[in-house]
Amino acid sequence: MPGFLREINFKTCRLYQPRPGEQYSIDFPSYWKSYIIWGMDENLKIYLRMVIVCVVGSLLAFRPQNLEVSQEYIQYQEAYQANDYQEMALNLADLAQLLPWQPELWEKAGHLAQRAQDYNRAVLYFEHAKDLGVLSQEGRIALGEVYNEQGVFSLAEENWSAVEDSPRAARYLAELHQEAGEYAAAVKDWKEVLSLVGEVGPEVHFQLGLLLAAEDPLQAVSHLEKAGQAYPEAERLQIALAGIENKEPAYRQVLAGRALASLERWELAEYAFQKAVSYRPDYPLGWAYLGEALQQVQNEGSEPLQALEEAYALDPDSPVILIFLGTYWQRKGEHQKALSFFEDAEATWPDNPDVYIEQGRSLGALGELAAALSMYEKAIQKDPENPTYYRLLAKFCLTYRYRIQEMGLPAARQAVQKSEETPPSLLVMGQVMAELDDAQNAKKFFIRALEANPTYAEAHFSLGMTYLSLGENELADRHLQAVLQHSSNPTLSEQAQQALATFSP
Repeated sequence: MPGFLREINFKTCRLYQPRPGEQYSIDFPSYWKSYIIWGMDENLKIYLRMVIVCVVGSLLAFRPQNLEVSQEYIQYQEAYQANDYQEMALNLADLAQLLPWQPELWEKAGHLAQRAQDYNRAVLYFEHAKDLGVLSQEGRIALGEVYNEQGVFSLAEENWSAVEDSPRAARYLAELHQEAGEYAAAVKDWKEVLSLVGEVGPEVHFQLGLLLAAEDPLQAVSHLEKAGQAYPEAERLQIALAGIENKEPAYRQVLAGRALASLERWELAEYAFQKAVSYRPDYPLGWAYLGEALQQVQNEGSEPLQALEEAYALDPDSPVILIFLGTYWQRKGEHQKALSFFEDAEATWPDNPDVYIEQGRSLGALGELAAALSMYEKAIQKDPENPTYYRLLAKFCLTYRYRIQEMGLPAARQAVQKSEETPPSLLVMGQVMAELDDAQNAKKFFIRALEANPTYAEAHFSLGMTYLSLGENELADRHLQAVLQHSSNPTLSEQAQQALATFSP
């Protein structure tokens, strides 16, 4: 090797120390590669190649373009040392224009722009590489990622769909279709992930099991079994689906939809109920549960009342359908209309405690508190060992600040005892104590609720407000911040934010 190249090698070894794992590189024609030392670090090769360009350029009277290449690479190296990925992307794009025989530089510039979160430039660079026919599969996946970040989901889907035999692209498609409510497509995508990877973790089985519970419950069970230990929801869903192989398809879908609804997976539950009524349009309970799911999901253009009225027309004496219609009008604030349906339901199903609970809610909203309280007491009489009805009675007393000492406190105590101190019952007990100005005991119950469930947002909120009332602002701040972290209830999060704005920890 000529002496001047050895000298360059020694200098660049001292001047440039690439970071481990860095993969951004510039390639040059093969007749320059013969000068590269075997075993040399790839980033050092980049720098040496650039120097060779300059040396060759000097032998050729150093044309201005060679000088531009040298300057761009020096700027690239400086940006690299400064972790400035955006500047690196710009330098590589400039180099790509100066070195048209290296079109793959456009993709490398795209990766850098993506890493810098400069998504507009990333799209330009990736798309240019695609137009030149040099965009790799990884580049195509990255282009889909950028479009997904920009909210251009159709182009994200187009690019991921163009990549063959890629578990990563298939997973992206599965998540995209699942988020869009295209559950049949998402099932196909997750199955593609499974076929490409073979042995997968419990998450893939859980996602596939959830979707199949709505799409085809019979196929869901095996995947839920594999996900069960890692995902308690999967275990609960698996238990709910036990024995469905002997049921007719429409009934299977309703059972699966109800199980999904119990997990608050209302979008999937709606899909399951839609399939139930498509199997059997004359199935009244399928329409009734569909009407409830549509209310929970609240998609624009959905017609929950239409589904409920279809159910009512098919079976006007069904107490389940009557309760669903009553709760529909209750949510609309039409409590007298709701009560008429609840009273009809009571006439046909007098032993159901929920009929009395719903009547109590509407009577309370109408200001008839004594009558409402009697309905909660009737519910307890129908099922005296169920802690839920004691808890609902205590919450009724708290909501209306009505007979908390006489009725709310004993009901809360019964809820705690009969539920073996579950977090919701401990929370209500703490809330009753707080309303009775016993902040110290309230605090104890909230802490016990959080010991049982550290992510219980409502308990964090109540404990935070209790600490705030005691002047312990630092502890209040900690728990109110936890509400923002764990709550899926926008109203509760807003209340926490308002409370946080009133003090400094």
